[in-house]
Amino acid sequence: MVSEYKPEQSEGIGIVYINEDMDKINSKALWLFVIFNIATREVLVKKQYTMKPSGFGIRNHWAGSYHRVFRQSTS
Repeated sequence: MVSEYKPEQSEGIGIVYINEDMDKINSKALWLFVIFNIATREVLVKKQYTMKPSGFGIRNHWAGSYHRVFRQSTS
């Protein structure tokens, strides 16, 4: 996915969150946190997070897992 990503800038460091899976039956969401070199597309850091979704409504239910991944990856 990083090799096909088309950022606005052609150099520097890129950060992306990639959702790999939303499993309603097991109530979990799988996310990848990736830091990469934009020019070479070399992955510098890749960390996988599994989070439990929460919240009311379909959007908030799955967005809750992203919110927790974001808080953990930036602390």
